[in-house]
Amino acid sequence: MSRSAPSKPAEPKDTLDKAKWYERGKKAGPAATKYRKGACENCGSASHKTKECLYRPRKTGAKWTGKDIQADEVVESVNLGWDAKRDRWNGYEAAEYDQVVQDYNDLEALKREKLKAEQGHGGEPVDEERSSAGAPQDALPVVVVDNDDARIAEETAMGRTQPTSTRQLRLREDTAKYLLNLDLDSARYDPKTRKRAIAEEEDNGETGKRSRLEAAAAAG
Repeated sequence: MSRSAPSKPAEPKDTLDKAKWYERGKKAGPAATKYRKGACENCGSASHKTKECLYRPRKTGAKWTGKDIQADEVVESVNLGWDAKRDRWNGYEAAEYDQVVQDYNDLEALKREKLKAEQGHGGEPVDEERSSAGAPQDALPVVVVDNDDARIAEETAMGRTQPTSTRQLRLREDTAKYLLNLDLDSARYDPKTRKRAIAEEEDNGETGKRSRLEAAAAAG
């Protein structure tokens, strides 16, 4: 028989189907009329400390002015279970997203009204796709790519029309210069200058030889 004192029974935790969440923005009651000791020095609420305050920092806090003291928030202790603690959708309110959808619908309605006001007077039919985009279709070309080869060819063509500073970067589809001629007796490729050494010597001709002789004479 164990002589140890009986252990305190564990408090039941909320399961996933009965998971609770914090009350957003719920106040414990009306705001106080004067500052209370230990309350937030910024807003005057007693439910959090000054460094935890989420209100805009005031130039002179409620501790010194005694004005605009905020009400205390409801601080809950949510005891979540294993599943509820790892449920990323716990506490999500689908009704809050309705306002986002409404804002987008209002914006699309304003775009359609503006497009009708601009083009409707001329008697031209108004395209819904163009009105939803807010711009003519000619300004937004659509490129249909059937396979990866067409996409790579398009990217390569775009790269060749870029400025010289950007075009100096070798594209992945381009053949490297040192692979153009694999003969062992051919020119030596200098990766730093991206040129072949023998080509430089042929271009320089006698000038290169004289410069080397002058450099050797100066060193000697």
